[in-house]
Amino acid sequence: MGKGKIKTLLLAFVLMLLFVLTACGGSTESTSSGESAEAPPSETTNEAEEEEVTVDFPTKPINLNVGFAAGGATDVLARAVVELAQDYIPNNENIVVVNQPGAGGVVAAAEVMNHNPDGYNILMSPSGPLTLTPHFGDTPYKDLEGLTPIINITTDSYFLVVNGTSEIESYEDLLEYGKENHVDFGTAGARSVSSVAMRSVALETGVDFVEVPFEGTAPARAALLGDHIDAVHNVESDVLPYLESGELNGLLYFGFERHPDFPDIPSVTEYGIPAFTNSFFVAGPRDMPEEVRNIIHDIFKQAMEDPAADETFKKIMATPDYRDSDGLAELLQGKFEVNKEVVETSGLADE
Repeated sequence: MGKGKIKTLLLAFVLMLLFVLTACGGSTESTSSGESAEAPPSETTNEAEEEEVTVDFPTKPINLNVGFAAGGATDVLARAVVELAQDYIPNNENIVVVNQPGAGGVVAAAEVMNHNPDGYNILMSPSGPLTLTPHFGDTPYKDLEGLTPIINITTDSYFLVVNGTSEIESYEDLLEYGKENHVDFGTAGARSVSSVAMRSVALETGVDFVEVPFEGTAPARAALLGDHIDAVHNVESDVLPYLESGELNGLLYFGFERHPDFPDIPSVTEYGIPAFTNSFFVAGPRDMPEEVRNIIHDIFKQAMEDPAADETFKKIMATPDYRDSDGLAELLQGKFEVNKEVVETSGLADE
């Protein structure tokens, strides 16, 4: 074969090889281009995954359980705050006050603790049934672990009062009367803050105070106005209107200082007797989802900040004392520990 012919064949082979490589390269680029043209993972999907999950709550009425009779201090406060809260409840839902009187607030507290923590059954209570009563050993709960603290609404103290027509007109008169007679005093429930407070007075004075427990402040007040008992130890929001009207007469105030509206009534601290306060709060069952707890907290916080709130609290003689969930938890635990010491040292738990 001539050299010229060999060169021609080699050239043809090189050209064919280049054509094949070019074709393969084109095919590879086409494939790569096709892969890059596929739609990437949807940005909308990623955003949806990253978007914070929100809870649609409430979608039905919320039951606000109150462990005392209608017309009492806790009931009046609950209904007043619920009215303020109405415009702030999502989905135009409602909060319904449910009265469950019994055992000085223990029945309602235990009932709420046993509910599903979905937020539809919550509690408004004074601090006593949760921070004091368990130390007597006869409650279905022994500590605060069964509840989810949500928000504190008010903090008040107590008055020892008598009927406005009573011959006992002062604390000194009471002590004089107590030298020859036992003194029947009504409370909102057995083994309550009132029980401990009045035991402190008894230990200091030697007067024989006999507790007559009722299922709430309203029945106790009614018994006093009917002259069935000598005195009543009640939270200030319940008795202040009757002190103003003169239907009741105040003998002692259990705050740290004299009440600003009734400066003539002495404080227990002036006689060496410890002060006692009572906080009214909202809580739910243990393990309530944080999102649900926060929604309920915000409902009541907005109610407390409503333009009509100041007038409402003034009307029902309540002192606003906002504390968030953590603040309420700290407040209740502190009261729990103090009350435990008081009960143990007073001997009340053994009676």
